[in-house]
Amino acid sequence: RVALSAMAEPRAGPVSALGRCSTFWVVLLPCIIALRAPIREVSDEYDAVLHAYCSASLVAEFQVLSGPAKTRLLRALRNGVETVVVQRSISGSSGARFQGEVGQHDRDDCPLARAIARQHPKLVLEQIVADALTRDLLPTWGTLRSKAFHLSKFESGEAAGMAAVSCPAVPLRRAGSYSWATLENTLVADLTLFEAAVGKVLAGSLVVKPIVDVGVASVLEDDRGDSIPIAICSVRLGEETSAHAHDMLAKAFPRGLRVQIAEPYVHIFADGTRCVCVGDPTNIRVDIGGGAGGGSDLAKAKNEGNGLFARGDFRAAAAVYWSGLQNGGHEVAVLLSNRAQALIKWERWAEAMQDAAAALLLDRTQAKAWLRYEAAVRGLGFADVAARSRAVSGEESTEVPGPSTSSMRRLLRMVLSELLASPRPGAGEVAPADAREQGNVAYGEGRYDDA
Repeated sequence: RVALSAMAEPRAGPVSALGRCSTFWVVLLPCIIALRAPIREVSDEYDAVLHAYCSASLVAEFQVLSGPAKTRLLRALRNGVETVVVQRSISGSSGARFQGEVGQHDRDDCPLARAIARQHPKLVLEQIVADALTRDLLPTWGTLRSKAFHLSKFESGEAAGMAAVSCPAVPLRRAGSYSWATLENTLVADLTLFEAAVGKVLAGSLVVKPIVDVGVASVLEDDRGDSIPIAICSVRLGEETSAHAHDMLAKAFPRGLRVQIAEPYVHIFADGTRCVCVGDPTNIRVDIGGGAGGGSDLAKAKNEGNGLFARGDFRAAAAVYWSGLQNGGHEVAVLLSNRAQALIKWERWAEAMQDAAAALLLDRTQAKAWLRYEAAVRGLGFADVAARSRAVSGEESTEVPGPSTSSMRRLLRMVLSELLASPRPGAGEVAPADAREQGNVAYGEGRYDDA
């Protein structure tokens, strides 16, 4: 308040303004230092708690974490301890109560008492709750647990909180900022606490019936047999009613479904449970086998999707169909992009634009598809839209203004009218494995219609 008052004093001239700024910082800087000091001391205290009472494996993981990840882990540990202590003090159960200052003996001899006293100086930590923390919570807090343990928590309803809370603020990237095809497989045991596994994908099967609240919680078992809960946070289904939305989400993530999670982030909840938090629903997708199967992946997606459709699980069926296109989508996208090039040579601009756009929908990292999209749009006479598409693709480093709304409307009207007026080029009975090779031969010979 003193600092703000000094800033507000009605003095004239730049020198007075400089003086007000100096007064402001002279008064405020000690306040900032004083406020930051307890935070640092709390981290130091819970560092001691971690080393004194938590498992050796967790301590070893902690040692190699980055600075921000260490801070997040210690903050989570503090939340876990204080949740137990404060709950007991509020409920009045034996173990924690508010009264005079904590005794000096407690602070000197017990890292846990020192840590709690730093935040709650008038809270007396009695032996019964100290034993509960050091015997029941802290030895297994943050450790990898067995599949049986997770199944028990989900079956008893103890895991309901995972679906009822928002995910912590995590350094996640949206699905458009990476390509699924370039992600490398990882396992539960290889994930780093409180850090996103950049460039990695975690695949596995859901082994429990999901819990649905504002989000969805389940348990994923990876290909090596290790299990970890997953929390898909703040999932929204448009205007669906609450009951219907819950039903649809439960059907979308059934037991036995195989999923992939891009760049997974591992959080530790207050009760010590490790959990992969999916803050953006676009970072999880159905996994129907992956790899370079191409046509086999498409067949798997078709069969699995047809089964879901027949049972009335239309959203899940749509997700499986789309995942099949993405998993086997590299070859599909290449064929679409190649056909766009053939159509460009044939000067079928509207159809070329459609094929290039479809290729980019499947794999937006395809540089050739971007170039063909740009060429098709330019061929239709919309240079401003073409320039914008080049900027979006990353080919141009300079800022390019977006096209006008009228340009976009005219382009869409033209493309739609041309597509409706002319039939698609005919296609013979060509096996998918041979289509790319035969099309390339026809293109090389200048037979763009056949290509």
